[in-house]
Amino acid sequence: MESLPTDALAGSVVAPSAIDQEILRLQQERDKLLARREVVRHEMLQNLADAFARKLHAAGFTVREGIQALRPYANVKLNAGGVECPGGEGGGQALQRAPTRASGGGAAAQPQPSAQQSIESYAQQVLGTEWKEWLDKPNLLLGGERPNGLLGSRVGLARVRALLEAFEQGA
Repeated sequence: MESLPTDALAGSVVAPSAIDQEILRLQQERDKLLARREVVRHEMLQNLADAFARKLHAAGFTVREGIQALRPYANVKLNAGGVECPGGEGGGQALQRAPTRASGGGAAAQPQPSAQQSIESYAQQVLGTEWKEWLDKPNLLLGGERPNGLLGSRVGLARVRALLEAFEQGA
């Protein structure tokens, strides 16, 4: 039976090769990056939850009501083509956004809302119960104009929508 030279055996056990050291370093770096990714994901989730809670409050709902409303979406999967409910009725068809309280919600196909109706619906979504008053009050961020007064032009619509989007983002 042939034995390995003791210095070759000792060299591989005691002093790892440069490749082994690099593998170890890369594994440690990977572990740090994975840990950092989890921290960032947690922070992002916390920011989304905070924004959701603010929107619920602005619309006159409690967080508990919002969580209850999200329960049907627990297994919903987002993809590039839209929202799909795997295993749900319709075999993975894209889900339609639930109608808002302002839009009625009948089952029959409804005509597309006008640009003004769309802004009003968006204002209700973002601002909650105070949306009508907000549209009627002069707004310093719109140069002292009433948002309702700007809804007659494309530029005005764009300005009002941009302001609502800023509010929605928490600006």
